[in-house]
Amino acid sequence: FDETVYVACDHPALAPVLQEDVAARAAILSLFEGGANRIYADGAHLLVQRAGDELPDDATLAELVTVRDALQAVPVEHLQMLRDPFFWRALFVESIAWSVAIYGAPAIIELALRPIPQYFDWWPVITTGLLAGLGGIVLLVGLCWWVLRGSSRSHRVFTESALALLVGVPLSSIVLVSDFNIALDRSAPVVLEPTVQEKYTRITPGSRGRKRTHYHVHLKLTPAEQDRLPADIEVSSGVYWGAAKGGRLAVTLRPGALGIPWVEDIR
Repeated sequence: FDETVYVACDHPALAPVLQEDVAARAAILSLFEGGANRIYADGAHLLVQRAGDELPDDATLAELVTVRDALQAVPVEHLQMLRDPFFWRALFVESIAWSVAIYGAPAIIELALRPIPQYFDWWPVITTGLLAGLGGIVLLVGLCWWVLRGSSRSHRVFTESALALLVGVPLSSIVLVSDFNIALDRSAPVVLEPTVQEKYTRITPGSRGRKRTHYHVHLKLTPAEQDRLPADIEVSSGVYWGAAKGGRLAVTLRPGALGIPWVEDIR
């Protein structure tokens, strides 16, 4: 029986029923041999899922009655969802997994709307975030497994949560590193004032056939500024129209709590 039938249930009374009731086991096996692929109960009804649209014959109905009578020995009051410990464990795991997985999604919108770049060099943020994300995935998947351990119904919840974490944690961890680096930065700002050498616009296709204009300034950098600033910077339209060739651009940088410099302001 155990080699043929996969049982998924947390109710402590089901295992003794299946172990002791030979007729119930035989009826379940017969139902599967007759084309059923799933037998389940919701506490009030016994349901059998099978392929095709053929109505059950008298022998199949008799097998259903046998299984039903055996399952009636299981107390119904313990099958209510809100009194089911597995429901709360699954809800906890799903909430943790999806909250962590979608943490980074709003940051994409925020970065798209930001008038100035947040970092001139994203690579340190990405590498630090991916390393942190790897540890986070191991920790959170382990937490999911520990919370759901001992439940034969946990495989779907665990698999879904693990996939959500694998897909979402890398981006979320990168955003988390950036947020930590900026929010906890208590250092003094550094203002650099490079000379504007040239300015130009670049047009790219947008959504729904619209076009998007990108505003750039090309800077003349001193040797001390070359290590901190790129020669070409995308700026807001207001900065672009206010910038003049030979004029100065005020770029405010902060060292970052994690030692990753970020851009506070460009004027």
